[in-house]
Amino acid sequence: RLKQHESTRDIPVHIVSARDPNRISSLGSVGYLTKPLSMSDIDNLFIKLESSIAADIHDVLIFDPNQSEREEVGKALEAKGLHVGYATSSDEAATSLMDSSWQCLIMDFELDDTCAIEFLGEMSSKLGEKMPTVIVHTNAVPNQDDHTRLQEFTQTMVMKGDRAMERITDEMSLFLHNVNKNQPQEEAGNEPPTGAEKSLAGHKILLVDDDLRNTFALSKALQGLGMDVVLADNGQNALNKLEEEEGLELVLMDIMMPIMDGYEATATIRQMEGFKDLPIIALTAKAMAGDKAKCLEAGANDYMTKPLDMAKLTEMLKVWLLQ
Repeated sequence: RLKQHESTRDIPVHIVSARDPNRISSLGSVGYLTKPLSMSDIDNLFIKLESSIAADIHDVLIFDPNQSEREEVGKALEAKGLHVGYATSSDEAATSLMDSSWQCLIMDFELDDTCAIEFLGEMSSKLGEKMPTVIVHTNAVPNQDDHTRLQEFTQTMVMKGDRAMERITDEMSLFLHNVNKNQPQEEAGNEPPTGAEKSLAGHKILLVDDDLRNTFALSKALQGLGMDVVLADNGQNALNKLEEEEGLELVLMDIMMPIMDGYEATATIRQMEGFKDLPIIALTAKAMAGDKAKCLEAGANDYMTKPLDMAKLTEMLKVWLLQ
């Protein structure tokens, strides 16, 4: 009914259900989240709402060497009434970005003639405030270093494959509806900041999780609180980061990881000189009886099950960082 009514048909609808998504794919939704949800699932959809958007998105440049991928994304966005441009090489993309006022750049991470991060850095330096919003649409899972560097240029990464187009069009729908457009940005700043945004600013933590796509939104949210976030994709890398990085004050430790799981990594940290009292919060998707006791026995100070509640996680971080 929403999609049939003129005044509501363009509102993006996301379905949240435990049912098989294949059974209801024709309802007109732009996305489908299967219960149980992870916090990153939610954040990937709504992190754009935290940014102040000055104008509706009408002009989108697609930079992808793969012709079929370019055309698929382009057709979907053109169907929404957007003006879409195409680039197949870094030279084409750079020229188009310099000559035209694109509001959004959708680009692959794997490019034929240049490094995506270097390209973004160069264009950001040249365009400054005129740099368009960037959505990375890719088959590649960036490594930890690339993942961290990408966050300088984008808040959104969509993996190609099943339901990818729904994610792309959903992101664009959020831009088009521009929920913050008419809200004065100064209102929220009339009162002195209190709570997590003020308290956690400047604190440095280590986030350990093997799925960098899932940590993309979480690390962004933590950085939004003013925190310095260091990433590791398994327990062994977490140990290395503790040795390499100075000033780490807390560890968010995923439990189920390859190479070295969270239990072993936590127990090892407790044996390392200088880290016996480092706060460690265990994160796990399992909510079985005995999990908390097992985490605490390994040396964790606290425990939280996925999907994460950002408000609760923020309060937990305050407990351990500000005590």
